[in-house]
Amino acid sequence: MNLLRETARIVVSYVRSNPVPVSALTALLQAVYQTLAVALQELASLFEKPVPALLVKKSVIASHVVCLECGKKFKMLKRHLHIDHDLTIEEYRTRWQSPVDYPMVAPDYAERQSELAYRMGVAPGHQVEEKPFRSRRGAGALVVRQFSVCRGVPAFRISLSKQSMVTTIGKMRSFPIRARPSGQRIVSLIALQERALCAPVENPLWNQ
Repeated sequence: MNLLRETARIVVSYVRSNPVPVSALTALLQAVYQTLAVALQELASLFEKPVPALLVKKSVIASHVVCLECGKKFKMLKRHLHIDHDLTIEEYRTRWQSPVDYPMVAPDYAERQSELAYRMGVAPGHQVEEKPFRSRRGAGALVVRQFSVCRGVPAFRISLSKQSMVTTIGKMRSFPIRARPSGQRIVSLIALQERALCAPVENPLWNQ
């Protein structure tokens, strides 16, 4: 848009209907010109395409993900976007026209978390089967059995020895097994129901 031409057109149309002294024409021209200039700048900023700090295809590296807003590196973007840029993941992807499967977590970090969840038995659909094996404490060591109570509950081990213990895999915390008067041992579920990792389930019995 030619600002001078548009300013002259507006002033001429205004003067035709409203008598203006010759001495006031200069001030009127300046006022109209400045108003148009400011309006054009604001309009351009609304339609201006944002420039990312880094190309989208180069923003995901094995060890980190680069924020396209500020260029900072993170293992996870969700919290940073919410606190520093007031953006949701959907708004962020829309703003930068990134694909729906654009990762918000560094690939290496996501893989480590997935492996940890699998080892702890909390990965979706993961079920640890019973695997009997021998202790490494030499000849005479008794059989150790490994169980999974149910989906979402960490696997645990039962050692049949004089000091029988229950160990939750991943947590690596041991608890004594309660003994019945007859000498039959059962697993203490209290030891297994650890905060969010273990949901309440029926007491698993295992007699030896």
